[in-house]
Amino acid sequence: MTDQLHRPKPLIVVRGEGHADHSLEGAVVAIGNFDGVHRGHRAVIAAALARAKALTRPAAALTYIDIKVEDAEGNPITGASGKVTLSDGSEVAVMTDVCGEVHLTDVPAGQYTFAAL
Repeated sequence: MTDQLHRPKPLIVVRGEGHADHSLEGAVVAIGNFDGVHRGHRAVIAAALARAKALTRPAAALTYIDIKVEDAEGNPITGASGKVTLSDGSEVAVMTDVCGEVHLTDVPAGQYTFAAL
């Protein structure tokens, strides 16, 4: 007989800006550009898991992609249109903000390509 109190909770995947998942309230969150889960990423996630366990809180990981577009002198380019091709082959139309940056969330792990339009 399995003790229901000690069964691990399932991994919760939250995508986009849908309704809040209240099961993650108070969670310890590992935040990073997890472009693959190598040793350094595993250490960050393990630290979040350990802290969550010590606090008896849920744990989560948040990943994103940041792209910065600059001119030859390193100045940000505002309002540059482009597209990002994700590792699954899908494309996302993007535009840089006032800092010349594009921030993407809810993306699959892998390699990405940015192309200016």
